[in-house]
Amino acid sequence: MSANKTAYYQERVEDPERAGDLQDESLTLQASLKNLHPETTIVLFVSSTCPHCQKILPKITEFQKKHPEVFIETRYVDESDVSTNMLEAVEKGVREVPAALVNGRFLVKKDTNFMFRLTYAISLSKTMPPLEEEEEACHFKLS
Repeated sequence: MSANKTAYYQERVEDPERAGDLQDESLTLQASLKNLHPETTIVLFVSSTCPHCQKILPKITEFQKKHPEVFIETRYVDESDVSTNMLEAVEKGVREVPAALVNGRFLVKKDTNFMFRLTYAISLSKTMPPLEEEEEACHFKLS
């Protein structure tokens, strides 16, 4: 390691403010690593032109700040054919946004109580055992 790099690392550790910043960076990294294996995964389907979606997005952002154990992937159906196709497959041809797929099991569609129904679906996905059909779908048969 060069002398400049060594001095830089020593300064970061010895300076109390920088040590605090380093600790914050470390905690942020730990939180993001935890999200690699999140407890709950939500695929949120929205449209940039949908007024209901625009109302929901700030609530989703606030929810995610309060619940870092939940990973939310936002897909804009009006910007990607892949996202549109995913939504059509999940909703069996009907495209309504906003819609959220919780842990690949529960679909929450647009409604006045969207956030309530979303949190309810999250709690169900944590407590309800998989259905027999879901368990069978998870097993691969080798021939």
